[in-house]
Amino acid sequence: IPRDRGRQYGVLYGYAGFNAEEFRAASATYADPLQSQVVPSSSIDSKTMPSSWKAGQRLGFEVLIRPIVRCARGSEMAGKERDAFQVEAERHIRGRMNRNREEVYSDWLSERLGRRGACLEEAARLISFQRVRVVRKLRMHASEGPDAVMRGSITVTEPSGFADLVARGIGRHRAYGYGMLLLRPAFSPTLQ
Repeated sequence: IPRDRGRQYGVLYGYAGFNAEEFRAASATYADPLQSQVVPSSSIDSKTMPSSWKAGQRLGFEVLIRPIVRCARGSEMAGKERDAFQVEAERHIRGRMNRNREEVYSDWLSERLGRRGACLEEAARLISFQRVRVVRKLRMHASEGPDAVMRGSITVTEPSGFADLVARGIGRHRAYGYGMLLLRPAFSPTLQ
């Protein structure tokens, strides 16, 4: 989701297995005062998502992803997460790579969608990109990586897998806000 870091207010989206009233009740019981100030219960709203999808159904989407790959076991960097574009670029002689970041990230996204009941109709567009440093407070471990917003059209190939994809998200770092599909009507020139 594109974020305007200069704005004081923003919008927080998420998929949940409960509605706004249930969220408000849980917030009243469990949220600490700071959380209640950041997301006041009066500002919480919800809508019901479809409970089933149809094979062949076309949908547009936008998604914030962290397109990373894990280095293979046995390599010097085994287990490390690296930018998918950087990994591919390092496989080529300097200046010989014929694919750009958008193409690499679109393929990364296509592979993950295919595992979860959807396929890209054509290459997804890279709407924004930046490198972001994330600090995991539990271990005070910092990692830097790609932060990319992709937009495109998909076709549902396996309805139950796609339902899981919508509920779960795409890729790693979902707990940090990455991977949530924002659905919209399939391709329209005004949406691209």
